[in-house]
Amino acid sequence: VDNTSANVLLAGEVRVRGQYDCDRCLEMYELSYTAPVNILIQRSGHGDPDQESDIFEIHQHGGLVDLDEALREAAMIAWPLRTVCSDSCRGLCPICGQNLNVAECDCKPEADDPRWDALPT
Repeated sequence: VDNTSANVLLAGEVRVRGQYDCDRCLEMYELSYTAPVNILIQRSGHGDPDQESDIFEIHQHGGLVDLDEALREAAMIAWPLRTVCSDSCRGLCPICGQNLNVAECDCKPEADDPRWDALPT
């Protein structure tokens, strides 16, 4: 926390934890990650509203500040592109949908598409 006469700058990280679906096998698992947070709290009557910044700005009202939206935005920006239950997750069979982490399936691999044969390897 950095406190000046015109504003307060909060810098740190928020820890996020929750139950999410794996992108490969669709099973629920617990995901934990951290998100960096930089919040500038403007005291009443200070600051330039047209100034662009990478810092989330909040204006205090009556000495109170609501950080919910700023923390939610920081968590969503840091959300992983892929959420998988483990690096070794085998996912679902593309033919029958069997979870390959639980059991093997009897599906035969599809034949290669002959349209790809013309491409150099």
